[in-house]
Amino acid sequence: MAERLRKAIELVEFQLDSQLDSQLDGQQVIHRTCSIGYACYPFDVHSPEAVTMEQTIDIADWCLYSVKNNGRNGWAGLELNQPLDSDIEKFMRNIDDYIQRKKATLVRN
Repeated sequence: MAERLRKAIELVEFQLDSQLDSQLDGQQVIHRTCSIGYACYPFDVHSPEAVTMEQTIDIADWCLYSVKNNGRNGWAGLELNQPLDSDIEKFMRNIDDYIQRKKATLVRN
């Protein structure tokens, strides 16, 4: 779904009207791209109450910045491979370690 949304935005032609901007000569078409980060809720399906909605949004935000730090115009999502073995704050401080130890998977295009 993230790829379909990213591609749909990439294909949109935005028409800039010269009446709104005196520096434009006639109409100008521009294209834009987007970066998407996602995390499913509940994040830990084995213990749904372990991670709040706000914390899940923080995880999605981490994924968004992962895309932005790797060239933009893409998407990334984080999936937990096993129940959290620590509190969510420790997980958030050590996401890269969880990915490296295959306790979580970063999915991206």
